Amino acid sequence: MWTISDSGMLINFDGVRAIGVEVSDDRQFVEVQVRWTSDGDRFAIVTLIVQDYGSVKAASDIAWQYIETIKEKLVSSGSLFSLPQIAPPPAADE
Repeated sequence: MWTISDSGMLINFDGVRAIGVEVSDDRQFVEVQVRWTSDGDRFAIVTLIVQDYGSVKAASDIAWQYIETIKEKLVSSGSLFSLPQIAPPPAADE
């Protein structure tokens, strides 16, 4: 699966090992990053400027929407199998 980053770079998701959200040290940017399987390097496919969104939390929420959209595409294409969320059983009273 191919997608285009916000900087216009083509990303081949067959070469991606992991995807996640990272907040910059100065809390000015929130990035959706991929980690490559080939060398482990990270690359930001989306960079959100916190000032544009009003807060780190708001920008992070948008970044997680990108992650969910990518995940849905990978699941629908058969490239990813998503396990269900199963809660642990309630603790027995002792």
